[in-house]
Amino acid sequence: MNGTLGKRRDGYEEVHGGHGFGIRNEDVDYILEMAQSFALACMNIWFQKLDKYLIMYESGGVQSQIDHILVRGADKGNVTNCKVNLEEACVKQHRLVVMDLKMRGRKPKKRKR
Repeated sequence: MNGTLGKRRDGYEEVHGGHGFGIRNEDVDYILEMAQSFALACMNIWFQKLDKYLIMYESGGVQSQIDHILVRGADKGNVTNCKVNLEEACVKQHRLVVMDLKMRGRKPKKRKR
């Protein structure tokens, strides 16, 4: 999802981690409202990082954090890290967002004989 969510949580504590970059746009409150209604959490503002690992878009002196990965609130404990990959770029000004997710395998069912 695209939008600048900023650092402020303003009543979205279960959705917003409080570690964003910049100032929230007034037009993107719908992202937080949608995430709250579907019990999702925005993971790349959940972890405290240096600004260089938060900035996804940089052009003409303007820096922003515009891409977000949403995860079910029940699964946010399985996310170990979420950041911007500094070495990869989708286009010249736009950086890739990556998330580390701890996966649990299912136990195989025992056959009855």
